[in-house]
Amino acid sequence: MQLHFLFTMSIPEIEYALTRKIQWRLLAPISYAVAFIVIIFLTILNVALVGYETINVFQNDFNATQTLWFHGFLPYAKPKPGTLCDPHLFDVGDHFRTHKGFLDWTIRSIVEAGSDASTSGFPYKGGPLTNCELIKTMIDVDVTWGQVQESAIVLECGNLDGFTIQASASLTPFVAHTSTKVDNFLQSYDLAAIDARRYALRLLFLYALEDVKNRYHMANVTYHLESALTTPCSGVMAQTECGRKAPKFNGTVGYSWSLNPFPRVFVHALHDIDTPFWNLLQSVYAAVRVDLGINTLNNPLLHKEAIPMVIQEPKSALYNALTYNIKSPDSESLSDPHSIQAEYLCKNQQLKSTGSLIVSVLVAVISMFSGGWAVYLSIISTLAKRSPGANSCQAHHEVSYRKLRHYDIEKGDVEDIDSLETAVWKFPSDIDRVKRFDWARNGRRLYIGRRPSFVADEIVRVATSGESQSRRTSVDSSF
Repeated sequence: MQLHFLFTMSIPEIEYALTRKIQWRLLAPISYAVAFIVIIFLTILNVALVGYETINVFQNDFNATQTLWFHGFLPYAKPKPGTLCDPHLFDVGDHFRTHKGFLDWTIRSIVEAGSDASTSGFPYKGGPLTNCELIKTMIDVDVTWGQVQESAIVLECGNLDGFTIQASASLTPFVAHTSTKVDNFLQSYDLAAIDARRYALRLLFLYALEDVKNRYHMANVTYHLESALTTPCSGVMAQTECGRKAPKFNGTVGYSWSLNPFPRVFVHALHDIDTPFWNLLQSVYAAVRVDLGINTLNNPLLHKEAIPMVIQEPKSALYNALTYNIKSPDSESLSDPHSIQAEYLCKNQQLKSTGSLIVSVLVAVISMFSGGWAVYLSIISTLAKRSPGANSCQAHHEVSYRKLRHYDIEKGDVEDIDSLETAVWKFPSDIDRVKRFDWARNGRRLYIGRRPSFVADEIVRVATSGESQSRRTSVDSSF
């Protein structure tokens, strides 16, 4: 029963559509010319849209962008700064340097903004070290040799991509003792270069230590200096009053020596040590600001006019070095606060291989063009079928004699009405092109429009009226 139902049920037939040529003389060449231009345009467009693939690269700038050839006419495709790279994750204990710095910093603590709880890491997005201050300094100096035995400087940066961090650095490897010959050899280099800047600042520390050593010539005596410092000036306030006056340090200063290893507060009997230690602290503070990119007018390393204001002893080795011997680092390179050196994982665009590029572009062009071409033909067909007789099939013999030219009728090659009727019957498309012609036999003027069925019927009607039996020709109206 079920099989009988399947065989007897109505199955839709597979059909195909019959087509007819649209009789608009310039339609075909214009359409093909425009289609060729569109294909070229789609090819170029799809090279930009599907011809590239994403690759991962490491860059040292979080805001790095990539400029490609098609961004000129596709500006929306150009990436904005900070959208291509992932933040660099810094954890407690990680080391870093500023991008023009010389000190090695170690992260000691991380606190998220708006929270008192510490966290183990923070995502760094290349923010400038604007709100950074040197909060504490410890220096252990052997005045016998003028060497730093131990040292630590503590830095605090607030609002660094939404976090507050504390980092520390040591001056001990930075001011390691070298021979006079090595110092003189290195001093011959251009001290304005970034690599030479490290050595230039190192010399300033050594000159400051030399001043400390010259005050005491006792063997086996070690003085220890520890100060808690506050530095209200930052890159934001570089031009305020606190950036023009000599920095002030708040804190205690203690010393110890071999017979009395316990730190004490300095007494007036040892007040002579205050000046060289003050100059040493000023050198440290100035060097840290250079390392962070904070350009203040009271920095003697960047502005020589600040040397008499900051360095207290005009006859010291440090004062002479700053004034005459050492070329200060270029202050123009510190126009903006520095940022932390970091590697960021970025997503860049790279052109596909030749084979993949051809396949991707070809598939995209074919899909886009075929869809657009189908819509275009649908619109043209709708316009062409507005004529009442445009939806019927075209007879075979009407298609067989398409070679009659427009000028054959206009020149009068068809002289009698029978031949003219035959021409109308066989070549209606050519009659369709005629605007008007003279009927020589009776001198009448016949205006012919663009509807072939009307033309054929009118010619036959005029030719046969009163002369022969009326004949009408059924000619299709759509060609």
